[in-house]
Amino acid sequence: MAVVTRAIPGAGSALIGAVLLSACGADSDSAGTPTTPGITTTIDTVGSTIRVTNSGSPPEWRLTRVASIGPQSLSGAGSPDEFGRIYDVALGPDDAVFVADGMNSEVRVFGLDGVHRRTFGRDGEGPGEFARLYSVAWLGDRLLALDSQQGRISEFTAEGEYLGQRRIRGGLSGGSGWVRFWRVGADDAYHVTLSSVPGRSWEFVGVDSRGETGDTGNRWEVFDADGRLLASMPAPTGRRAFTPPAIGADHVLTVRRGDFDLDYVDVWRIEREGAR
Repeated sequence: MAVVTRAIPGAGSALIGAVLLSACGADSDSAGTPTTPGITTTIDTVGSTIRVTNSGSPPEWRLTRVASIGPQSLSGAGSPDEFGRIYDVALGPDDAVFVADGMNSEVRVFGLDGVHRRTFGRDGEGPGEFARLYSVAWLGDRLLALDSQQGRISEFTAEGEYLGQRRIRGGLSGGSGWVRFWRVGADDAYHVTLSSVPGRSWEFVGVDSRGETGDTGNRWEVFDADGRLLASMPAPTGRRAFTPPAIGADHVLTVRRGDFDLDYVDVWRIEREGAR
């Protein structure tokens, strides 16, 4: 497996976003662990800390946009791809693209081809409703929808069936790039919550599909699970800086603001070295 890491704007070194990718095309050393052409990796243990150092130039991967989900013009017809304001996006099973439309309090689901599949959620305080839909993340076998204004995380199936909710410390608000899930694995994410520690106003809390776990810049780098550098690729241009991407095994979703101040979800295919 490989990990794509990305520095979070404005968060300093507090948290690194990461997702899992398959390490395709990697050679193996005598121990059977992946190695990367052009990269020398040194792994040392200092005390109880494992330190991984990579030197050299990684293979160059590319991102090719294959679809863009959004209106071609300002029609006012209220089509599913005419978003009020996108706060977050997530990739789910069966190539599902989950779009959190915070202005309309809806989760709109598309395919990677941009075809609308379904919409669920609405404004309100009842089960499956949102006061402010800040963020979504597919973790394990369900979609988590963060509404920190109401102090809860709602859970849904891929089809939009409401599964229940979990309470969190509520009342936290802010920009959509701040009050959100930071996904760091197939079943791991972090979100910001109000802190109960004196002198600390907020803190990161880890969550997965079962509950709380208790726990750069313009280029993205890809590492395997042992920290070996596999590749480097340029971050897509034109994306909104405070709406982090959703990254899957073969595709990346980013959000940008286009003409007429409308939001769009761009679907990018990850092309590894040698792919055409």
